[in-house]
Amino acid sequence: MNPRKFFEKFKAFLELIIGFFFYHFLRKKKQNFLENNGFLKMPSFLSESEIKKIKKEINLAISVQSPSKFMGTHEIKRYGAINEAGPSTKNFCENKKLKKIAKEFFGVSVENFFRFMDEEKKKSLKEVRPKNETTLNFHFDRQFGVFKVLLFLDKIDYKKGPFQIVKGSHRLSYGNFKMKSKKIIKYFAKLIFKRSHNIDESEYDNYFSKKDIHTCVGNKGDVYIVNTCAYHRATNCQSGNVRKILWIYHYDYNFITRLKKLCLKK
Repeated sequence: MNPRKFFEKFKAFLELIIGFFFYHFLRKKKQNFLENNGFLKMPSFLSESEIKKIKKEINLAISVQSPSKFMGTHEIKRYGAINEAGPSTKNFCENKKLKKIAKEFFGVSVENFFRFMDEEKKKSLKEVRPKNETTLNFHFDRQFGVFKVLLFLDKIDYKKGPFQIVKGSHRLSYGNFKMKSKKIIKYFAKLIFKRSHNIDESEYDNYFSKKDIHTCVGNKGDVYIVNTCAYHRATNCQSGNVRKILWIYHYDYNFITRLKKLCLKK
């Protein structure tokens, strides 16, 4: 292997290890609903008029974009560079209240969020997404905290394939001994061996309690903040329904940043 590539891979591996230990053991945790449960709902975060402005800006922006497409039984279009859509969209993406919550979440200020918008719709009455499609299976994104914000551009009910998250499963302390052990093995199997982090439906009881599944439904203008270190998934969008969500998110595992955090720890 090229020495430079080896160094880059080794550095990336160290970043993930430091990220894991910093998030779970070293960061200062502020005990609040998001920290304890892995999600936070903020009803009526934006008004009807604000949502209308954002939708107008986004519709104009995506009319000249070529989205990433995930074609299958469902059509999912993903649009990037949404922050440049217009002033109302930019104001939401740089919202001070969200940045304050993100600062409490990470322990350091967050300057910028990554942004994208998903539009999903079902292609026919009989089709459902197959169970081997990644987002339909419960999984986690990373082995440490990921701060994601979902802005509902329309009402999201159970027919529109809402996001689901397992309450509390972002914590290493979640569940019984078997569940804890399974999650640790999943973490490091993904980290070291690049194994799949998806959980087959037949295995759910080995990883979490089904009573802890929370479905993120709500009205236009509602916001959900979710930590996708927890088990989560998308559900099936039923025929005749379209789900539109604006996402902004941040994850912090920069090697140098984390070393500074450790060295400057209060």
